[in-house]
Amino acid sequence: MFSDSASYLRGAHSIKFGGEWRRFRNTNFTSDTGLFQFPNLAGFQTGVGNQFTITSGDRPSDVVQQALGLFAQDAFRLSPKLTIEAGIRYDLNMAPTEAEDRFVVFDASTNSLVQVGGPGGPDRVHPNSNNVEPRVGLIWSPTGTGRTVVRGARDRRGSACNERGDPSQFQPAARNTVDVCQQHPPIQRCSDCDGRRTRARFHYS
Repeated sequence: MFSDSASYLRGAHSIKFGGEWRRFRNTNFTSDTGLFQFPNLAGFQTGVGNQFTITSGDRPSDVVQQALGLFAQDAFRLSPKLTIEAGIRYDLNMAPTEAEDRFVVFDASTNSLVQVGGPGGPDRVHPNSNNVEPRVGLIWSPTGTGRTVVRGARDRRGSACNERGDPSQFQPAARNTVDVCQQHPPIQRCSDCDGRRTRARFHYS
């Protein structure tokens, strides 16, 4: 991960801009230990089960995800009592890749798993590039001393974290949605942006 920002002061303006590049690598191995089911509480207490399921074999994955974020903001001091803040952020969440092309999705029409890029499967995983996030805020000090400050802000945020498919329904290295949550540098003093998380959604075609 690499990130940097710079500030520029000119008159009543306080301008800040910057960006970051992030690269995540997630290497996994999964061996199923199996699942026992019991008909009732008595069966559980006596250790008498009525069903056991297990997925044989290992299901490794080596997923790489990259993302680029840029932002700019300006805090304009109209008077000792009033400051207006405006900013915008853009995020490009690139399509994740798997080292050995093991992405698969569930095909309901055939009740089977199909490989992304393979016969019967989607051709690829698409990036998420529609992430333009404007923000505007007001800071008002009734007395102009700063001892009492009223803040208000409005922004447009990224979509919520992807909902994963039920893990019990999938055996592959990746599912038909990919969770990616990234921390953003905040636009300072604009609402409660600190620590905010922007979440990415990817889709297949």
